[in-house]
Amino acid sequence: MSQGHAWIVSVDRRVLDWRELIAALRPLCAGVEGVQLVELDALAIESAPDSGSYRDFTPVAHISHPDSARPLEYVAEVVLDTFGWGVDLRPR
Repeated sequence: MSQGHAWIVSVDRRVLDWRELIAALRPLCAGVEGVQLVELDALAIESAPDSGSYRDFTPVAHISHPDSARPLEYVAEVVLDTFGWGVDLRPR
């Protein structure tokens, strides 16, 4: 039995409004069978400290699938195609 797959979705707050990304993730994840979206708390996102580096990637959500990484890869492709490299997706 598979333990499933889970990824962290982060956004560069200096480049993108995280609310736009979440708004796009909701219908996208709902439309891909088995993909679960867990949004992080808005206050936690807003109050996360700036790392002071060139980019300011902050986690905004987790996506997961119980059996396969392929649906997550599809979500990642759509998100990157839409928002570019202001978004980071990595295994959790």
